[in-house]
Amino acid sequence: MTQDLSGVPGRGRDSTRVLSTSEDDDLRSSLDSLSQLASGQLGLEDVLTRIAQFAVKAIPGADGAGLTLLEAGHADTIVASAPFVAQVDAIQYGIHEGPCITAAAQARTVHSGALDTDPQWPRFGPLIGHLGVHSALSIPLQTPQGVLGALNIYAYRRDAFDDHGARIGELFAGPAAFSVKNAQLLAQTARLAAQLQVALTNQATIDQAIGIFMSRFGCSPEQALRQLRGTPRIKGEKLHNVAWRVVEDAKHPLTKRRHDHRLPSVSALWDLDVSLDYRDATRAVMTASGVLSTVTADVLAKVFKHRLQAGHRYLHLNVAGLVSCDQDGAKALVDAHHAFIAADGALVLVGVRPTLRNMLRLAGVDTVLFLARDRRISGHRWSAPSA
Repeated sequence: MTQDLSGVPGRGRDSTRVLSTSEDDDLRSSLDSLSQLASGQLGLEDVLTRIAQFAVKAIPGADGAGLTLLEAGHADTIVASAPFVAQVDAIQYGIHEGPCITAAAQARTVHSGALDTDPQWPRFGPLIGHLGVHSALSIPLQTPQGVLGALNIYAYRRDAFDDHGARIGELFAGPAAFSVKNAQLLAQTARLAAQLQVALTNQATIDQAIGIFMSRFGCSPEQALRQLRGTPRIKGEKLHNVAWRVVEDAKHPLTKRRHDHRLPSVSALWDLDVSLDYRDATRAVMTASGVLSTVTADVLAKVFKHRLQAGHRYLHLNVAGLVSCDQDGAKALVDAHHAFIAADGALVLVGVRPTLRNMLRLAGVDTVLFLARDRRISGHRWSAPSA
């Protein structure tokens, strides 16, 4: 059985040859195999590797084949049917010279039967000659949308590919290009589906964490989201990872869990703890630790109100244990500051760490409040007693 190629223009004398029965069978078998790659059961690189293997079977004289996809003009995915092909392609992309690069850049088929002396690639040829590879056939993979990459076929013997072999390669490369395109689309669809699934899972975790905050503190969804965003985290940690820790702490409140050593358990960050350390008729010293935020600001506001009602017009609040302070927390401090001044007293924050000072600066209240780093404060109407 033969296939007449005499009507194909521009291929020279060899292009008028007909396919022998074995060549025709090999080509048909390889094309049939290509048609079965559209099932979506294989990953993109596996599909490309299969195409390279089919090319070796389809093209007479081939010892190995590789396939390269281009992205933004650069080699993005490179596969090979044999280890020596990977070496050859690594060399040509390392020096940016070779038949594959020419075929893809100029959208034309190129071949050589004496790579070590071929003037087309003066640097590439001698390097490949040392590997014993002397013949190459590179064919662009083209679709109506443009060049996807190139199919590269190699042989150890000289003059392995003539115009007839190149024509067989082109007959194979046409359907192969569409198989590659379909594989790319399937891979992109699978990737987008996976990303969507991850996004949905992450959003569900965030929604769970918001619900936990709402239930625990009786706040609105907006307040709960602000509290979640204000939860201390590792640098670069995503919000859904913080939410996951919130959910895990809520699921196992009494179980010791393994958390990153750089972060305390999230449940330890939900509460604001305020204790009374000293008091007399008009003065008090207190300590606040934990998180001062949307959901805990009311706690501190009630404490301040109670101190004023008890006649403690002068209050030193040790805030060295505060790990976070958001806009609502800063507002609670400012409101209390004005309330103590209105009572002819003062609220002084002591033990202010640089991180907390920076939070207050970002909230725009660092110049309003009375701040100090040390526990014993001077320069105001009184000093806290020594511990």
